[in-house]
Amino acid sequence: MFKFQEKILLKRIRNGDRFAFTRLYHAYVEKVFRFTYFRVKNKEIAEDLTSLTFFKILDYLKDDSQEIKDFRAFLYKTVRNLIADFYRKSLTKKEIVFAKEIDLDKVDKEAPQDIFLNSEIKEVEKALGKLPHLYREPIILHFIEGFSSKEIAEILNESKENVRVRIHRGLKLLREILKN
Repeated sequence: MFKFQEKILLKRIRNGDRFAFTRLYHAYVEKVFRFTYFRVKNKEIAEDLTSLTFFKILDYLKDDSQEIKDFRAFLYKTVRNLIADFYRKSLTKKEIVFAKEIDLDKVDKEAPQDIFLNSEIKEVEKALGKLPHLYREPIILHFIEGFSSKEIAEILNESKENVRVRIHRGLKLLREILKN
C-alpha cells in the first residue's frame, strides 16, 4: 500500500472510520501473520499475536497527538515488541517450543500454503531456524517481507549500514547451513 494512502486511512481511522481500519487490516494481516509465524512457529500463537498487534495499533490511533510517519514500519515494530513480550513471558513459564524441536511434517496443515510450497522452502525454513536471531530477523524482513534496508533499520532502530552487514553476514551463514 502506498504511504500516501496509508496517511489518508490513518487520518480517517482517527476520525472514527472503521472501514479505513478494515482496509489497513486486510492489506497487512497476512504479512504480519507470516512474519509472526516464522518467529513463533505455532499457528494459534501467531494468530493471537497478529490480532493483538492490530488491537494495539487501533488503540494507539485513538491518541491524536501521536503521529505515525511510516505505518508499515510502525506495524512491524509493534508486532516485534509483542513477540518479544511473548518470549519473555514464555521464558518465565518455560513453555517455549524452539524451532529446532518442531517437526515440519507435523506442523498444522492449515498453516499458510505459501510456507510449505516445496521441499526447498522447507529446507530454507529449517536453515532460518538455525540462524542466530541477530541475522534471522533482517533476512526475513528483507527477503520474505520485502522491506528495504532503510525500512528494516527503522523497524530495528539501527543504522542502515548495520542492517546491510547483518543481512550480508546472515546470507553467508545461511548458505553454509544449507550446504550442510
